[in-house]
Amino acid sequence: MKLSTGKVAFPIEFDNGDKAVIYFNPNDREIQTRIQGFERSIEKRIKEIDLEKYKSRFDGNISEIDLENPEKLLEMSADELKALQGRLDAVNEIEAEYNKAVKDELDVVFGGKISDVAFRYCQPFDTVIVEDENGNEKREMYIMHFIHWLMVELKKYGAENKSAMDKHLAKYNK
Repeated sequence: MKLSTGKVAFPIEFDNGDKAVIYFNPNDREIQTRIQGFERSIEKRIKEIDLEKYKSRFDGNISEIDLENPEKLLEMSADELKALQGRLDAVNEIEAEYNKAVKDELDVVFGGKISDVAFRYCQPFDTVIVEDENGNEKREMYIMHFIHWLMVELKKYGAENKSAMDKHLAKYNK
């Protein structure tokens, strides 16, 4: 006997032409609740990140960086450059902790490692350019773009599933 996990393949096509598949059970009775709690779970995880451990790397004397004149970086002292590098490293580490929180929570929602596929090319908080319903370009966080795609796919699956169920039950409703 072979038991079904109920997992369904949801193909993803990235804008670079790469294709991948994520698997999860769209009929899982708790998935909607977990999806709705996803944002709260991420907020909770992010609040638990200890930002104090990075505070010392944001202290220190660094001249204002004129983004209009990046060559001014060449005029910074070695100590200023070291302090600036410390800040950049801290920002990257904080961002990595935020990204990990999102990936972990997404995997919990769907009961498997879909984050490895979903975030193959982008991190959750990266900004991507997408087209809206009217074909206009807009920018949004990748995680929002992914969740929107997922909701569209779940609705399509639900409609197909309902149609098949209605067809099956029609013979009993005569």
